[in-house]
Amino acid sequence: MWFVVWVGLAVLIGYYYKQKGLNSVLGFLLSLFASPLIAFIVGALLSPESRVFEKSKKCPQCAEFVKAGAKICRFCNYEFKEEEMKPERPLTEEEWLEQEMRKKKQKKLNLFFFGISVLGTIIAFLLIWAFINRQVESTKKTDMMRGRIEEKR
Repeated sequence: MWFVVWVGLAVLIGYYYKQKGLNSVLGFLLSLFASPLIAFIVGALLSPESRVFEKSKKCPQCAEFVKAGAKICRFCNYEFKEEEMKPERPLTEEEWLEQEMRKKKQKKLNLFFFGISVLGTIIAFLLIWAFINRQVESTKKTDMMRGRIEEKR
């Protein structure tokens, strides 16, 4: 049972990594073998979206991101025009508000996944503890039963 919960949390962490633009398989495996809490913290500390958008531009032909100073797309060999080489214009108020709303939404999502990770880790430890405790109790009962059987002989 606890293994199913652990794998479920690992899948959620993989999805969280995908939403952040990170490698979802890496997030899943890190969550599965280390801990969902550790994987979430690592994912929260990494921020590829800001790096990608600040230092790159999107190719209009193939939609891949290339370095901001690139004259030719490395994926499709599209040659950027001179006006495409100019630095980006400042954000309008509407664009800035939209960007701030996106950041707030991302923070709420991060907090949600953090809570899920903590809760999942606690549940996993409780299930492990219960399983170990049940085994100990079962062993004690078995020993007591053997003692009674041996006493009757």
